[in-house]
Amino acid sequence: MSQTPEMALPDGEASALPQARLSDDGPTILVLPPQCPGSAVPMFEPFGLPQLPKSLTDWLAILGERFRARHGRSIAAVLLLDTDCKQWSMVVPAQRCDRDASCWSASRKDFPDFPRNTLLAGSFQSRLLSSGEEPADCPPPHDGLHLVSIVGRKDEPPTVWCFVRAGCRTRLVRAVDLIADDWENVIVQALPRITLT
Repeated sequence: MSQTPEMALPDGEASALPQARLSDDGPTILVLPPQCPGSAVPMFEPFGLPQLPKSLTDWLAILGERFRARHGRSIAAVLLLDTDCKQWSMVVPAQRCDRDASCWSASRKDFPDFPRNTLLAGSFQSRLLSSGEEPADCPPPHDGLHLVSIVGRKDEPPTVWCFVRAGCRTRLVRAVDLIADDWENVIVQALPRITLT
């Protein structure tokens, strides 16, 4: 994580990372404060789910492809959302990686210095589909933005599906609605310093 770690949580707090709660009932997907009294995450006003930076989604896609090329296995990452600065980060959690899919853990013991203002707000997974399985069957059962990279045949690149899960409902969303092209911003900001010859 790219944030300054906070103190470890006191004994007796939840054993899982704090998870985002989303509302997908209106024109904007909202991130809601935790419902649990005494939550480790400070309270905050609801805010619109920020777009993921394309550089992060590209990095995750490359991770999935390289891991499969090297180990012949699937891999997952969890998407983290800072509720103060509304920025995304990611971490590769403890997991069992199989050929078809991985099974990851969001146990707090694996993240002893997890920042208090951060929520588990989504996931990325590279995987193969089992017979009869659809991409919509793949997102984990917690609220968040979930990217599912389905591995194709050897000569085909993976296909990435974007889902939002809020409450008990999972829906497919267009990547263009959830991903911000920060690569383009870098180019635009750099152009005044660049001479094209």
